Amino acid sequence: GTKFDFSVPFTIPENVKPSIVYEMNEEVEVEGQKFTVKDVTIHPLRIGVRISFDSKNTMKVLQFEDMRLEDQNGEVWGSIMNGISSRGEDENGDYVYFLQSNYFETPEELFLRINKMQAVDKENAFLVIDTEKGSLINTPKDDILEMVHSSRDGFELTLKTPLEEEFNFGLGAGLTDANGKKVDVASEGMGFKEDNIRSWTVDINDDGYINPVKMELFAYPNYINGDVKIELKK
Repeated sequence: GTKFDFSVPFTIPENVKPSIVYEMNEEVEVEGQKFTVKDVTIHPLRIGVRISFDSKNTMKVLQFEDMRLEDQNGEVWGSIMNGISSRGEDENGDYVYFLQSNYFETPEELFLRINKMQAVDKENAFLVIDTEKGSLINTPKDDILEMVHSSRDGFELTLKTPLEEEFNFGLGAGLTDANGKKVDVASEGMGFKEDNIRSWTVDINDDGYINPVKMELFAYPNYINGDVKIELKK
């Protein structure tokens, strides 16, 4: 039961490999949706792909399921892990998507490849839920998302997808009330039922929030497909 402190001395070598930046500024279009790949930065531990979306797009792109870097032989050099990419938003409002890096191999040529993207109409890119009435007010219009039950302490929805389709994402990102105040989400989870029905539960710490609540979609099984191939040049 005695507590003690200890230290492990180490030094960071001065010859840490620098990041490699490929300036791109390539605009592409997939099923009418435009976006610009601004740059690709290859760090020793990961790859960052910075993308901006055209404000005139009718759809919101949620996830790039197969974004990857390929070498001149078509072999994957850097890719998303398990079909799920992490992403962040920079100070310019651009999104940065992170891939696994293969930094210490140097192919003769590299290409950014994108084929499959999750996207929904902008007006349906969020959920609106009245937790007291148990009503799902706004949702994508494909009838695969249904309310099971709800209360001020949370809600459960089911999502039905085709049996052959993999979907390993949570649906939402952030919850706000009718006044735009952040609602405290205690936990969120995705489980499986029969017939490829997924159960999505959100537990809420009720701090007096005002209904209805709104949640931006983080992912959703609606897809657009293209064949993006951009060469990386220093």
